[in-house]
Amino acid sequence: MGQTGRVDPSLRPATPDDAPAVAALWYAGWQDAHLGNVPDELVEARTRSSFDERALARIADTAVAEVDGEVVGFVMVVDDEVDQVYLHVSRRGSGLASVLLAEAERLVLAGGHPVAWLAVAPGNERARRFYERRGWRDEGPFSHEAPVGSGHVLVPCRRYVKPVSPLVSVGELIAELDDVTVLDVRYRMGGPPGLAEHAAGHVPGAAYVDMDADLAASPGVGGRHPLPDQSVFVAAMRQAGVSASRPVVVYDDWAGHAAARAWWLLRHYGHPSVRVLDGGWSAWVAAGGDVSTSLETPAPGDFSGTAGSMPVRLASEVLDVGVLVDARAAERYRGETEPIDPVAGHVPGAVNVPTASNLTPVGCFRPAAELRELYAAVGAVPGADVAAYCGSGVTACHDLLAMELVGVRAALYPGSWSEWVADPSRPVETGG
Repeated sequence: MGQTGRVDPSLRPATPDDAPAVAALWYAGWQDAHLGNVPDELVEARTRSSFDERALARIADTAVAEVDGEVVGFVMVVDDEVDQVYLHVSRRGSGLASVLLAEAERLVLAGGHPVAWLAVAPGNERARRFYERRGWRDEGPFSHEAPVGSGHVLVPCRRYVKPVSPLVSVGELIAELDDVTVLDVRYRMGGPPGLAEHAAGHVPGAAYVDMDADLAASPGVGGRHPLPDQSVFVAAMRQAGVSASRPVVVYDDWAGHAAARAWWLLRHYGHPSVRVLDGGWSAWVAAGGDVSTSLETPAPGDFSGTAGSMPVRLASEVLDVGVLVDARAAERYRGETEPIDPVAGHVPGAVNVPTASNLTPVGCFRPAAELRELYAAVGAVPGADVAAYCGSGVTACHDLLAMELVGVRAALYPGSWSEWVADPSRPVETGG
């Protein structure tokens, strides 16, 4: 198995046919990570044949990563625990470990758990550094019960935890405020920037981020809000105090529509821990959260992300997407009205889930069970080929966040309707 640098693996649930490959990776990885770090009794029990038996028995808990048809890594998830994460040694440094861990986190969230945990042997410093870089927090020592035959062996471990929900409540943010970087991305489509509102009052310590200047490139053939240039986005995030090692919370006063764009971009650029304040500024004020009018300049962050961690679909690809979700209001989707762009209607074959459908009457996201039913009704389920668009690539991120809550990793069509109709040769559909 040769090293191929950065990888673009395919992820899928494991089948019994994958058990031999999983066992081989598991045995090699376990030996490398645990010899000298766990009790001898456990080492003696973990024979090569034991991994063959355990891999087959645990197939239902396993997802594998394939590159060129070869299984190169896997994760095992049980309820809220990320139980195993292993990859072939030749794939270290390729980015595959981060891809696998993100998939494990997605599976935990899809199972209805907002926080994931895992155990790490204290002497496994490489693993500990990796998890900490990916936003996991060391909660301290505990005794892990490793199954052996009909019993178990107590193994001294460190317990790591991470919130995997893309949402954070007001109460949670109040408790965590000293340990996160907060970004105020207040913005209204067609309105002035939200800097004046930020100056009038904001979450203490929050830095203001401008949608048009920092989260989008200039309008053009790529639509009204193309993705920003990497250098512009990274510089803006650093100026706002964003560092890869510190969790980020973003909020707005637009029911999460602008905040979702910031969430998506930070995730796209590889930040490991980004959440949206559920209910936004209105919820913060209603709950009695402290309000600051100080315009302090945050210490510069060290964020240095590279785009590619979230899926993207181009205009040339969207007609082939299995489930293409139009996030605009129903009357715009049907082509009955078009207040912004020159042509009314929707991309042929698209289904409509307006972002308002994601929300409760008070502007918070609906419970996961309701969102799961909402998106399943249009075929947007875990494992499906799903993408979303809107008018300009901003509010579609709201649907992407809602789908993330129910374990559906969907792609963004950044140019969206404003790019689609810029080319008169592209087909347009109305009705529905």
